[in-house]
Amino acid sequence: MVNVLHNALSSYLRKAILILIILLLGFTQVSSAIGPPTVTTLAATNITSNSATLNGLVNPNGLNTYVYFFLKTSDSLYSANPLYIKGTLSTPVNYTWTYLSHGTNLFLLCYGR
Repeated sequence: MVNVLHNALSSYLRKAILILIILLLGFTQVSSAIGPPTVTTLAATNITSNSATLNGLVNPNGLNTYVYFFLKTSDSLYSANPLYIKGTLSTPVNYTWTYLSHGTNLFLLCYGR
């Protein structure tokens, strides 16, 4: 029991000392780690019998981010030219597909690299 308590306390103290050193040296970047891009899909707009605009919000979270819009039909998958965004704020993105046929599925895919 004493060994378990000693090991847990030692681990806690090592972490506390490391955090203190980081704070003293001014490595503030550690506290705001970069995460993957975040995507919010919004409702489609301007929907007609043969077109629709896909909408979304993308926060690149500091990464170089490409946003792809895909059109899926029953037998094929098409993509529009990707949009490139960078920064740390949510950015509205959209793309209008035309020449659609009834029942066409549309979806938004985003990835950062």
